[in-house]
Amino acid sequence: MLHFPKKACWAIALWPLLASAQTQKFASHFPFEATNVPASVKTITDGRPWLSKERGPVDGLMVFAQEKSGAVWLGGDQGAARFDRKASHPWDRWQYFHGRRWLLDNSVQNIKVIESTGVSRQVWIRTKTGVSLIEWRPMSLEQKARYFDDRIEARHVRHGMVADSRLRVAGDVTSSVTSDSDNDGLWTAIHLGLISAAHNLNKQLNDTRNKNADGTYKGFPGEPNE
Repeated sequence: MLHFPKKACWAIALWPLLASAQTQKFASHFPFEATNVPASVKTITDGRPWLSKERGPVDGLMVFAQEKSGAVWLGGDQGAARFDRKASHPWDRWQYFHGRRWLLDNSVQNIKVIESTGVSRQVWIRTKTGVSLIEWRPMSLEQKARYFDDRIEARHVRHGMVADSRLRVAGDVTSSVTSDSDNDGLWTAIHLGLISAAHNLNKQLNDTRNKNADGTYKGFPGEPNE
């Protein structure tokens, strides 16, 4: 059984941060003929050579677009990259986008940036086989936790435990299959620990999908957290 202090002062102190909205990156993919794809990104354009002394994550990058902040978007035959010389954190100075998670293919032929008056940002990237949209959406930490909890429910539950998942068809999440590993107990324990911590903070569970009538959890051995 997992025990947590009744007075979670640290959680109360962090609650404004937990509730505040930050931005998270999402990627979507479209065919060229999709009506919501901006016409300006459908054409093939020639980027400007990257002449900075600071080398990018890969060779052969060309500059295709620039944000209002001065950050630039580059692309080539090995994916896309964002460079922000004003970034407050070294991790944000270069951001590299490669592979099916972000792009339909890695041959970048055009980039279009659309910025709203808020914190949202849309980056449309044309490649040989279609157009990919990378966007920054406002999301609180609570919403982010819910997003990953739904993902666990959809593709990572095996016999009531949190398990590894792989795709039989690359890029097709409907082809997901679970498999056992030595880490199942670890992932499940972490998941249960977070559920218990949330319950201790909120004094109630907002999500009761895995809860049994006696207070235990489906697939989770142990006593009720109450």
